[in-house]
Amino acid sequence: DTADALNKLLKVTLTDIDGSANPWNIQAGSANISFEAETQYAITARMQYNSSTGASSGLMSLDAGSAYGGPRYEVSIPEGEWTTVALDTTMTDTAFTANVGLHMGFPAHANGDSIYIDYIKVEEIEVSPYPEPPYAVGDTVNYNGSLTYSELGDAEPEAWTISLSDGSSAEVVDDAADGDAKALAVTVSWSGTTEWYNNEAVNNPINVVQGETYEASAWVKADQDGRIARVYASMPESGGYARARGWDSPQTTLTTEWQRVAFTFVASATQAENGMRLGAEFNAETNDGAVIYLDDFVLKKTADAPTGPDMDPIAQGKNKWLGNIYSSPQVQDFTSYWNQVTAENAGKWGSVEGTRDEMNWSGLDAAYDLAKDNGFPFRFHILIWGGQQPSWINDLSTEEQLEEIEEWMDAVAERYPDMEYVEVVNEGSNGHQLPDGQSGDANYIEALGGTGDTGHDWIITAFEMARDRFPNAKLMINDYGIVGNRAATTNYLAIIEDLQERDLIDVIGVQSHAFSIVPSLPSEIERTLDMLGETGLPIQATEMDIDGDPEGTDAESDSVQLARYQRIFPIFWEHPSVEGVTLWGWRTGLWRDDQEAYIIRDNGEERPALEWLRAYVDSANVEYGVSTEELLTNTPEQFKLNHNYPNPFNPTTQIS
Repeated sequence: DTADALNKLLKVTLTDIDGSANPWNIQAGSANISFEAETQYAITARMQYNSSTGASSGLMSLDAGSAYGGPRYEVSIPEGEWTTVALDTTMTDTAFTANVGLHMGFPAHANGDSIYIDYIKVEEIEVSPYPEPPYAVGDTVNYNGSLTYSELGDAEPEAWTISLSDGSSAEVVDDAADGDAKALAVTVSWSGTTEWYNNEAVNNPINVVQGETYEASAWVKADQDGRIARVYASMPESGGYARARGWDSPQTTLTTEWQRVAFTFVASATQAENGMRLGAEFNAETNDGAVIYLDDFVLKKTADAPTGPDMDPIAQGKNKWLGNIYSSPQVQDFTSYWNQVTAENAGKWGSVEGTRDEMNWSGLDAAYDLAKDNGFPFRFHILIWGGQQPSWINDLSTEEQLEEIEEWMDAVAERYPDMEYVEVVNEGSNGHQLPDGQSGDANYIEALGGTGDTGHDWIITAFEMARDRFPNAKLMINDYGIVGNRAATTNYLAIIEDLQERDLIDVIGVQSHAFSIVPSLPSEIERTLDMLGETGLPIQATEMDIDGDPEGTDAESDSVQLARYQRIFPIFWEHPSVEGVTLWGWRTGLWRDDQEAYIIRDNGEERPALEWLRAYVDSANVEYGVSTEELLTNTPEQFKLNHNYPNPFNPTTQIS
């Protein structure tokens, strides 16, 4: 029953325990072990205690001398079970020699008791840096996931980020699923919210490689049965520790015994600068007062990345472009499909300046560079919006808010001087998400002039500010629920026409999400595009996604999505005023994952809608050109119907 192939144990039988005045009067160990200066060591011992009197446990101390940091006194050893005891991992300051042994002479023991010792190990540990690619299949790519390089009692273990609600706490404790006697124990005080991440522990950062397959696993248990937790892997879209869409285990019901949770995923982007996170979250009412134990968080590479397709973008060489969003889940093989770039979240003010005067441009830089490196048009999304804005701006005076808005626009203009399109205002019509503190979270509408005489003075001000700072970019407005809705289109046009009068707008953006375009009649979509096209401004379908059928089988979902693409997409692509279409995601991890709006699966298999899309765009003969002329000219003022059977009393009907 040894841990190695030697099949040798040391048996110690206690025969004179009454004569033992001190625990170390009966001991076994290794003498004169040399420890080098500035070197990290781990000391462990494996043993089994057998009682002659029926006692349920015995005691043991593991000692390497005071120079190492002292012993672990009176460790309880369950009777009849192999147990591993470990000293805290220690970095030595100076060189020294010490005896390393086990103390067994405790008064609680009885003559006739026996202790089997499998080993006492003194191991020099090479301080591991964060692993870096390239990785071989089977490599573990995260660091300190099992708390090996942490000390007992640590509340913030190395390479971990602990986020807790008020009243919660965390520390490294002497309890582990593996042999190092260390685990992370989190005492949970439920925050009263439904967000799991209000109490979480995250092992980070982890450098993964786009397209490679990884297995994420962790060992978890709780102080009592019925607690719950969820393990996840997440790829941040920009810096900081904000959760991004990623991969989760199902909700796991915990017991008092260690259990392993695992899932596999394909990394959708290479993460070096910010790093992937592998974590567990457990903020739930049923966990109030719970102690959740975490150990052995392991991210292991299980397969190499497949070779990507060697293809040109779908719309290369066409009169219109077909683009997509840049974010961690969406970037793989981007240039084989799309030829226009929009950052999904990285350009929103709240993503860039979540903390006042601390700018994080990393995600936006990557999107911009992708566009510039490949000669693709880049659209900035978004300067002014009621949503996803920095929370700190709400606490400022209107004067300070205006100064911050100016600083924000100045910073964007300075960093990205060569943008084709700039979205100035998003969702500012029809009461959608204005920065008024009501329909939207941000409350700086008055800093931009409020509603004023036009009802939207703040939008005009924002465009004036943008025109000054982005003189070479085409300025855009953007909103949802427009196409297919004549009333919303009319309201939208009132803003657009006021901007046109002031020469402030160059492009009209219409979000084209499934929730608005799928239920709409094709004729209504076309009619509202006509209404917008009569302004003479080009139109962009800025955020298109088309769902499948999550209630059906894969084949049924594919069929539904394909039919919807065939019905809806050509209306936009063939309209003469539409200069391009941007899909709002195409891989899993997009915001309508649950509705199965993705058009390629994790294994690289194209869904039928994507196959059709490439073939359709390749063969469709479309023209792009805008005009201020109304589509119907010389319209008759009256029509007359003759012989309108079956109405015998009015053989003719006059229509005015």
